[in-house]
Amino acid sequence: MAMLEDLEKIDSGLIDAAQSLFSACDASLYPADVLAIAVANRALSLLNGFLLLVRNGGYIAAAGILRMQLDNVLRLSGVTAAADPHDVANQIINGKPLSKIKDAQGQNMRDARLREVAVARLPWAEKVYSLSSGYVHLSEQHILHVLQRSPLNADGQRELSIGSDDAYLNEDQREDLVATFHTVTLEVIATIEAWKKHRVTNPEKERLQARYKNAV
Repeated sequence: MAMLEDLEKIDSGLIDAAQSLFSACDASLYPADVLAIAVANRALSLLNGFLLLVRNGGYIAAAGILRMQLDNVLRLSGVTAAADPHDVANQIINGKPLSKIKDAQGQNMRDARLREVAVARLPWAEKVYSLSSGYVHLSEQHILHVLQRSPLNADGQRELSIGSDDAYLNEDQREDLVATFHTVTLEVIATIEAWKKHRVTNPEKERLQARYKNAV
């Protein structure tokens, strides 16, 4: 699958984005910087897991990983758009759920809010969120997969079948999943790069040094 080959090459983009941010911060990372690096690390792990599953017939599990990759975009975008990204990131580092932290408009950054904000910039995010969430939680998607692998016979009866492979799927379904994961991963890279641009254009080293005892 040509799309799968393209996806295999995207890991270098994640590594480059993390290294570029590290350089832009002059090797002194503060809370939001560390969060962005953690997102790059998580995104790489999810990418590798996704590739492993797709290569081995694991469509259903891979679709769940797509939702986790989208989570990287939603949460990092939410944090970096906050009134004080470093403070928000610092609260997360200290264990406070993002859902209990307010954004720049004073609304708690629950998933619904993060999705609402992201969709204004990324119209495709709504559909990806809805469909991929259906693979994280038990939903109609799992029933549809059982039915798809258990077609009706000539007598109009269905012989139910279960299994861990995805041989019953058509190639378009697989290609769409891979293409969507590729798009979402590119957006992870873009979000990290946008934060790096902020750090370059808004030098804060002295203020951050005064605010936080030690850089990471």
